[in-house]
Amino acid sequence: MKVYKKNLPEGVKKCFAREKGVKVKLINKMYLKDKKFKMILPDGTIIYKIRNTTGNYSSTVLRNQIREELIRILIKQQELNDLVTNDFVQKCLEIFDSQRPYDEGPGLRYSTTQVDKMLGKCIFEKQENRAVKASYSFEYFDFLKQLNNIIIDVFDSKYSTISIYDGTEYEVKATNVENTYIDSIVNIAEDNDFKSNAKNNISKYLVAAGPRVLGYKSAAERKIKSAMFSPIYYNGTYLGFWLMEDNAEDAYESISKDELAKLKDNIGVFIENVIGQENLENAYNTDKQTGFYNNIYLYSSVRHQTSLVDTSSLVLISFSGLPNINEENGRAVGDSLLLKATRLLKETIPEENIFVRYTGSRVVVVCPGVSVETIHGVVERYLSNLNYQRENVNGKEVKLDTQILMHTIKKQSNIEKEINKMNAYLEGMKEVNTIKII
Repeated sequence: MKVYKKNLPEGVKKCFAREKGVKVKLINKMYLKDKKFKMILPDGTIIYKIRNTTGNYSSTVLRNQIREELIRILIKQQELNDLVTNDFVQKCLEIFDSQRPYDEGPGLRYSTTQVDKMLGKCIFEKQENRAVKASYSFEYFDFLKQLNNIIIDVFDSKYSTISIYDGTEYEVKATNVENTYIDSIVNIAEDNDFKSNAKNNISKYLVAAGPRVLGYKSAAERKIKSAMFSPIYYNGTYLGFWLMEDNAEDAYESISKDELAKLKDNIGVFIENVIGQENLENAYNTDKQTGFYNNIYLYSSVRHQTSLVDTSSLVLISFSGLPNINEENGRAVGDSLLLKATRLLKETIPEENIFVRYTGSRVVVVCPGVSVETIHGVVERYLSNLNYQRENVNGKEVKLDTQILMHTIKKQSNIEKEINKMNAYLEGMKEVNTIKII
């Protein structure tokens, strides 16, 4: 079969196929017939058209999605092939990442500030750039903001606020209340006026008659006479609250219980879906045995976090005797000691740091914005306490031999390269149960 181009109007090029002098189908139609040329979208839809068209970019994947897929493949290859070393993985990622930085623009004549010139500053934090609109967190924030605006329009409310609770603290996700008063209402659910309602998932409508105003925090200053407090729950889990306020008396008399319940449920479903998405992403990034992050997270998110601060500390911990313990005493003994060591690590080093299981017997702790000098004393205490973590096997006590390296990196540093340097140093290190700063 011979394939060639046929002259067509400008901007249009189609390939035709001829066989035995008879024109047959367009190449694209042949692709359609051949089921190998298909694409499955995230929602399960199967399409046979694999190119984007003007106004339709559904056949697109993000570069970081391809990078994450590459990391998954390489990590799985490491499990199956000893030749796929961390250095090999690093070189593969360097090849993939090799491209002109986006902020340099399309050519040298634009210098390195082209994108910065096009990106505005935050209206609240004047020294920081605005958030990127394509980010997941911005989409979440933007949805709640638009929902809040709809609530204000539909119920003709002076103020409306959505505050989310993560189990520890509240965070205002959407509001039109003045910045001065946000701190006063962010955790208003803990006020005596609303505390029992939040606990029992019961909405509360407060009204101040005559010249009086309501008495909860900041209500007097803003002359609030009507307030509708609604806890947000999903499947019995408290997610936060939604608060409407107005300067008029009896401002929300016309809102029916059915309307209120339906809106509360919809907000709850959305927020729970967001939390579920975050949990799903955490599952992909977490080592099942220790609960620490895995290399997927290290090669993606951690690198971004260390680039946001001037300096960070890396702590590489090698449980060097673990392979021998597994061989001589059984894997159950080795696993028990490993879990004791990782739990102790989490209990000793502040939880705001990042814990990564780098390999089977090595752990990396990343401390963004923290100097080696600051964290050194804590690591010394960990090593001292680790000596007491033992297993009794047939009357014999077994414990881990441990080697610890500490290293400072800068925001410009390539975290993968720095960890590889530490690994190389560790290979020649003979001392055990000791700490070295390199």
